[in-house]
Amino acid sequence: VVNEPFFRYFVQMAHVADPPLHTALRKMFQAAFTGTRVAALRGRIKQIAEDLVTARLADGGMEFISAFAEPFPRIVIGEMIGVPPEDNDHIGKWALELGPAFEFLPMSPETKATVNERVVQLMGYFEDLAGKRAADPQDDLFSAMVRIADDSGGEITRESVAAQAVLLYIGGHETTGGALGLSLLALNRHPDQLRALYADPALVPTAAEELLRYDTSAQGTGRISGEDVVYGDTTIPAGSLILAYIGSANRDAAAYDDPDVLDLTRRPGARALAFGPGPHQCVGHALTRLEMEVFLEVLVERFPRHRLTTLDPQFRTFPLLRGIVNMELTW
Repeated sequence: VVNEPFFRYFVQMAHVADPPLHTALRKMFQAAFTGTRVAALRGRIKQIAEDLVTARLADGGMEFISAFAEPFPRIVIGEMIGVPPEDNDHIGKWALELGPAFEFLPMSPETKATVNERVVQLMGYFEDLAGKRAADPQDDLFSAMVRIADDSGGEITRESVAAQAVLLYIGGHETTGGALGLSLLALNRHPDQLRALYADPALVPTAAEELLRYDTSAQGTGRISGEDVVYGDTTIPAGSLILAYIGSANRDAAAYDDPDVLDLTRRPGARALAFGPGPHQCVGHALTRLEMEVFLEVLVERFPRHRLTTLDPQFRTFPLLRGIVNMELTW
């Protein structure tokens, strides 16, 4: 199975790789995906959000997922990685078709065939882009990753760099888009909290964190146990597939007071696990938090009065990558 294209590249991705590759990849991301680089993008990220909204203002409404939640993070991560604008749309569509493969669940033969085809296309694209950036570096994240890899003495290959670009594109696109839709729905299902946000825009940073805790798009993650593990009264044999539910941990009553309550003023005693824990924490967490804050700022500034046509929209069928299929927003 590992010889199939998707699995060959998947095992090289930072969120599942083991040391020593994982250690080298984390060092690469720490050097290239810096907080300073992310913070410097705030103005540009705000402009992208404003442009998407401005294009639809005269319409009196929009289908929020396709018009904002999907393109907003895709454009942001595309620019940050250094994907040319003319390539961003079809690269994004290819990346979305990899979603089922990140479920840590069996795939049908048809889904597996599509996933293998798309990952080959994506890997070919990013390996080609790596060659271009090595020859002509730009001021973007991908150029920095290629440079660090080429200086690693073979520890990080160009193929591995391309695999990380695929991971970043999916992690910085699909999960963030899911979070935006879930957040807008949660606010409209709790109008008292939405009114509080409008009344006090200074709540934006804590609101972003609370919304990510309350209904996270990355509901779970998977691991293979490397040895026998005793957890409570259960023995988990070595080699077992373990699904850890982040969404459940974010509603843990031992960590949060009234965990099922959405409270935008919540000061978390425990950091929400929306981005995973420990050394495998999502490297793009600062970017997603920034995008969430920008979205909430735009919501407050541009949509003081809006409504959703339904508070019971259609959700994705993926159990671990939670999100909304479509959601009509009017103003």
